[in-house]
Amino acid sequence: MPDLIDRCCRMIQSEIEKADLELKIEIDPDLPKVKADSAKLKQIVLNLLANAVKFTPSGGRIRVTAGLGAAGQLDIEVRDTGVGIKSGDIPKVLTRFGQSGDTKPKSGRGAGLGLSITKSLVELHGGTLKIVSRKGRGTRAIVQLPKERVLSGDDGSESWKIMF
Repeated sequence: MPDLIDRCCRMIQSEIEKADLELKIEIDPDLPKVKADSAKLKQIVLNLLANAVKFTPSGGRIRVTAGLGAAGQLDIEVRDTGVGIKSGDIPKVLTRFGQSGDTKPKSGRGAGLGLSITKSLVELHGGTLKIVSRKGRGTRAIVQLPKERVLSGDDGSESWKIMF
């Protein structure tokens, strides 16, 4: 997991620099492997990072964290100091083609598919995507994968072809 998140952050690093944003990564280096499709999890992290970059003004901050939660689940969070989303618009932005009416990205308008696709990919893994946001204060996108996806060292994890 640490390597996957690090690769995603490096992939979007030039966009972060162009946007004059600060990126902080806090990942538990001892995270166990998880049963998952690594390409889909990479897409999840990239989509969340891209949204954070798109909606965070110059000089803002993005923080990526990953660790095990209290119930043994994998928690991945992308937090930004961006424009935020009105609470009433959060269900809308999680639907296909849904966009917050008064949220203006820095460059262009997307199709309104990023969070919808991300939510679907997370749910394919039995997980949840939660968006916590305050207009003008930033957004937290929290991905939780269930503890059943977290592999211990003695469960034959090396036999899984799809893992990270």
